[in-house]
Amino acid sequence: MKWFFTRFLFHFFLFTSGIFVWVLVFNENVPHEKEYSDYNSFTDITYVEFTSWKEVEAETRQKYQEFLNQNIQKEQDIFSGKKSTISYFPENLSQNSRLKNKISSLQKILDSELFSSYHFDLFIELHQTPYKVRGTFQNKTIKLFWVLDLSDEEFIAVFLHELGHYFDVHYFEKRVLFDLSDRFYNLSWESSRVMKSWLSNSDFVSGYAMTNKFEDFAETFTYYVMYNSEFLEKTQDSEILSEKYYFFQKFLFRNAEFLQTSFSTQEMKSYYWDITKKAFSLEKLLNYFEKWI
Repeated sequence: MKWFFTRFLFHFFLFTSGIFVWVLVFNENVPHEKEYSDYNSFTDITYVEFTSWKEVEAETRQKYQEFLNQNIQKEQDIFSGKKSTISYFPENLSQNSRLKNKISSLQKILDSELFSSYHFDLFIELHQTPYKVRGTFQNKTIKLFWVLDLSDEEFIAVFLHELGHYFDVHYFEKRVLFDLSDRFYNLSWESSRVMKSWLSNSDFVSGYAMTNKFEDFAETFTYYVMYNSEFLEKTQDSEILSEKYYFFQKFLFRNAEFLQTSFSTQEMKSYYWDITKKAFSLEKLLNYFEKWI
């Protein structure tokens, strides 16, 4: 019996020691959330999120570091210059007096320091002709339609929605190992147009956001920028909505831009079909952007 008890203690000691060592190694190898704030580029974040290389051969680690350095340079090249070009269709549309206020508002947003750090590589087309939608985004180009018929407020709201698409499919995709947008998509979507079955209206900022994962991103982006404090209040009723709010705070607006602001001129509703239709003060919005110029 004594021999059995001694052997039991010996094996128990080995087992608990092994767990202790494993915990130490695991905690050392896996990065913690607080580390995000120490990195300025998404390439850096990608590297932090990648698992530690302690058990990988030195040659492999060196090759990965070389790969990472090349992509850091690639990322710097991509975002090294700010370029946003506005084109008019037809060309004489640029002289239309009804459009001048809209262009002035648009330029204030593009010139603001709130967005200048993102070094837009963006083309903007303004179309007088009607179309099935008020705006589209494709190939780094925002196209706005019916521009003379839209109010100044709706013109800017639609532009911000399309700018959300730009961040989604262009800015976030320029990462080394993965697309950061996938973090957002995975909160609500099984595929591009199939949402997770247990979700409800309260997990989305609008009905339009529920049409597909790309519109979900753009509508949520617009809500965060234009109605941040209202958005934050709604997160108390939905863990999914909370995760979406903090996605933008953590990965895009990391200098507290728009935090606790709202430019709304109407009471909060439990449901919106389209965030760009929500009433707001354009003057108040532009004043906020101008503070950052």
